[in-house]
Amino acid sequence: MHRKVHFFDTHPATPQKKGGDDIKINEISGGKEKTLNQNSIGYVRQVESGKVSYSDVLYIEQRGNTVYITCKQGVLTVPGRMRDISKVLKEPFFQCHSYLTINFDRVYCMRKNQIIFDNKDSISLGRSCFVESRKMFNKYLLGQ
Repeated sequence: MHRKVHFFDTHPATPQKKGGDDIKINEISGGKEKTLNQNSIGYVRQVESGKVSYSDVLYIEQRGNTVYITCKQGVLTVPGRMRDISKVLKEPFFQCHSYLTINFDRVYCMRKNQIIFDNKDSISLGRSCFVESRKMFNKYLLGQ
């Protein structure tokens, strides 16, 4: 049986207090207001809840009904679909394919249809996905 996972965004919306790090966010699964102190991807499932800092995420991929969030420290595996997690991601994340989203902040370089991350992990893309991803990465680097 496939269990529902709720993803929510802790991306800044409205700071709670001037000079503070507390940020208000809205949970997708009900619009309940939460307060967390950094940009992260939060997840809630039946046996576990947690968050992953944006700065820790290299890329996110979906295989079947499972989402793999690849981080500096390892891979977080949660049941779900890319479309659910894509709803909560903002820049610096870019969805280069229906099953793959990358974190531009963690990309070291892009060449020869490969994306190389700052920890030296790499993934290969098909030509058309690579061309579009590199174009968007160039815009990101130039601040456009």
